[in-house]
Amino acid sequence: MHAARVAQIATVTLDDVDIGNRRLTIAGRVRPLDDLTLKLLVDWLEYRRKRWPNTANLHLLINNQTATGTGRASNRWVRGPLRGKKATLERLRVDRQLEEAMVRGPDALHLAEVFGLHEKTAMRYAESYWSRLPRPTPRVDPEPTDPGSFTAPSTIDRRISGTVVSARADHGLKLENGVARLARNRLKQLVKEMEENGETRGRGQAPPLLVEHLVRISAACPDNLMGIRDGALVLMHFAVAGREHELAFNRVRDYAETPGSIQADLRVSKVRPRVVPVPYGSRPSICPVRTWQAWKEEADLTDPDGYAWRRLHSRWHTVMESGLQLESIGDVVTRAGERVGIDIRFTGHSPRRGLATSSRLKGHDQIVIAKQGGWAPAPRFSPATSRSSTSGRTTPCSACCSRIRPRAPPADW
Repeated sequence: MHAARVAQIATVTLDDVDIGNRRLTIAGRVRPLDDLTLKLLVDWLEYRRKRWPNTANLHLLINNQTATGTGRASNRWVRGPLRGKKATLERLRVDRQLEEAMVRGPDALHLAEVFGLHEKTAMRYAESYWSRLPRPTPRVDPEPTDPGSFTAPSTIDRRISGTVVSARADHGLKLENGVARLARNRLKQLVKEMEENGETRGRGQAPPLLVEHLVRISAACPDNLMGIRDGALVLMHFAVAGREHELAFNRVRDYAETPGSIQADLRVSKVRPRVVPVPYGSRPSICPVRTWQAWKEEADLTDPDGYAWRRLHSRWHTVMESGLQLESIGDVVTRAGERVGIDIRFTGHSPRRGLATSSRLKGHDQIVIAKQGGWAPAPRFSPATSRSSTSGRTTPCSACCSRIRPRAPPADW
């Protein structure tokens, strides 16, 4: 479970075990105790107390020989239960590290932090994970792959940055200078190989969820708690141009009702917190304010500190205290499009991109759009183009709008 070496297991002492806080220290690294390991530890400590009640040995694992002294058990004794079997402790350790790489993605810094591996060793595990993923065979006319089947290089790059910052800021780890650059250089090599093999990773750009889609989605939502919640969530998601985590964190108090609008306080954001005014819509069926009020009333959201977007019981469909996870926010958007039969697979980013796209089509200034969605605009925009007139660089907002074809402006929502 913890991918410890034989010698590290043998040197664990009673002081390294913290049952109350569910913590175990191995080789100087504090690790959380899972339920299985915790139960086995409690059972062993009880057996150890009864079998050797007067021992002065502080090591966790002892036997008849070491119980009379203070030394640790031998490596041979620790390996004993698996001697002669294919699943040795060393193979289990390697398999556990590879499993972590496959679950979390090719993130060498994460492996180095969790298991105390050297950077080069962690990179080898990351490369092994990369090579084990199924790769599509290049074709003259390739068939579409299932969206989201492969981790995009841009996502891996962001995880490298997040891991380095978290390791230094939150955990106080001293990482070698240039460790992130080393990981990115290896990532560039893998991306080059990927391009040479014709491999595609990631879901690509999210399709925009436009006003005409909102009209159909709102009309197709069933008249029950799930339908009312889904409709209100999608409309509010669009109105504030929100990210999934921004809505997942929202509490009831974050939607303050004022005459003529709602002030949506998106206090948790990857860029900066912002307060977004959400006015009443000209059409009640797709008005984010009215649908939020309907959901709030039907769900009886009276606690201002409670989650705004709640889970529903899988069997009884009653409102639960816990809120939707950020992945569930995207699932609601995807399900809303599938419910109405739209031949587009919307994702959790589609409402955000749809607001930017619809607003740009209607001729709104790009700086205003950036302020609504919390994008960081580049200085001095040209109103007639989606690129900066000085630097030629696109902003996050222009990236959502610059690739669309001209079309008639959508109806007011």
